[in-house]
Amino acid sequence: MAVGLLFFVIGLILAIDAVVDHYMGIAVEGYPTLIVLMVIATGCILFSIGITGVYIAKIYDEIKERPQYIIRERE
Repeated sequence: MAVGLLFFVIGLILAIDAVVDHYMGIAVEGYPTLIVLMVIATGCILFSIGITGVYIAKIYDEIKERPQYIIRERE
């Protein structure tokens, strides 16, 4: 999850840089947009895979057939 969030933040920073370069007149046409979209999309995909992994790990912990509670003493 952290890697996906990192990629997303880097994509946003690159997007802001591309917009600033566009308004300053020093931007290359098309190339920054493609890179920004790829980085943001990759970040979203990695983040969603991370969430799925956490969910599956919780399911795995739940199905280990452990008792739901432990009886300390029997009468």
